Amino acid sequence: MPLKLRQVPSVYSEEEVRRYLAHIGFPGLSGDGSAAASGAAALPPPTLRTLALLQLHHLTTMPFENTSLHYEHEHQVRIEPHHCLERFVARNAGGYCMQQNLVLLNVLRFLGFRCFSSAGRVLERPANEEPSLTGFGHMVVLVLLPSHLSTDNGAEVLYHCDVGYGAGCALRPLLLREGHEEQGREGQAHRLVQTLHPQSALEESDDGPHCIPDLAASAQHMWALQHRTGDGEWLTQYVFMLTETLPTDYEAMNTHTSRSEKAIFSRVIMLCYFTRSWTTPDEDAPALYPYPPNTIGLRTLFQQGLTLRPAACDGGGEERIQLKSETERVEQIKKYFHLLSDIATEDAVAAIKGRTPELQPAAEA
Repeated sequence: MPLKLRQVPSVYSEEEVRRYLAHIGFPGLSGDGSAAASGAAALPPPTLRTLALLQLHHLTTMPFENTSLHYEHEHQVRIEPHHCLERFVARNAGGYCMQQNLVLLNVLRFLGFRCFSSAGRVLERPANEEPSLTGFGHMVVLVLLPSHLSTDNGAEVLYHCDVGYGAGCALRPLLLREGHEEQGREGQAHRLVQTLHPQSALEESDDGPHCIPDLAASAQHMWALQHRTGDGEWLTQYVFMLTETLPTDYEAMNTHTSRSEKAIFSRVIMLCYFTRSWTTPDEDAPALYPYPPNTIGLRTLFQQGLTLRPAACDGGGEERIQLKSETERVEQIKKYFHLLSDIATEDAVAAIKGRTPELQPAAEA
């Protein structure tokens, strides 16, 4: 029996959604938030263009980061949607995948989008080791909209949307279709392809003995987000299934990703911030490209390595900085990522004392 994607109520109020839209500088709803929150401007319609604008404005406003685990004395990651929205808007902070995408999911639902979320497995590439998929620890959003491809004649299709994967994020919604590509920044491209888990007991086969029923087989395929630069090799970032994942699932996932010493977020400081060099969107541009890709820059921090990549329209290039002390790292986080503004530097340094990602005295020499 076919399944219909219903409109699920959002947990957010209109005031909360308007505060969010003002905070990310959404066209026609930006500013200090007062006019936007009062209802003076119409909310955007649930279209592909709106989705593309939301994704880019979100990515270039809220950094991907895990500072709450190490530089705040509570040392925890909370994923309740109201808490996350307040963290983003009132504290000008960011968060990791479940924080970012749970906020986006509920904003989309308030605006009338038909959407659901799904869990994913990240492909980690440890130094000197073979890449391997983690357990479920990521989150993506899937949105049902009329296709942007003329050959689909307006048929409804699913789009993949993710604002919580750091530097590997696609910058725009991706059509859930084998091999369909979209541009990223500076010659990068993203696509989705179907795959099976490398450790799966199943394998693709022609008809014959030992084949499982189609209904079960279709549930085993995963979708992989891949990216490449120029004509380089396609590299898998993560995989996800199309099974709907619910808040209780994310609570269980968050317990592991934020508390387990095996989880990467417990071991390193990791930040990513997309910068933007645009003013207003091009009304005549394709729905998925409201802003040119060359207007987006990138700043990343991984442990003591800070990398600054200005947008191509601002000259491009790359600057690498090695941070030598905790004080320097906190100050650079404040300067380049606009985080920890409500926490004194000495308090942040004290909070990370004795934790795994702390920069050790040897690194300060």
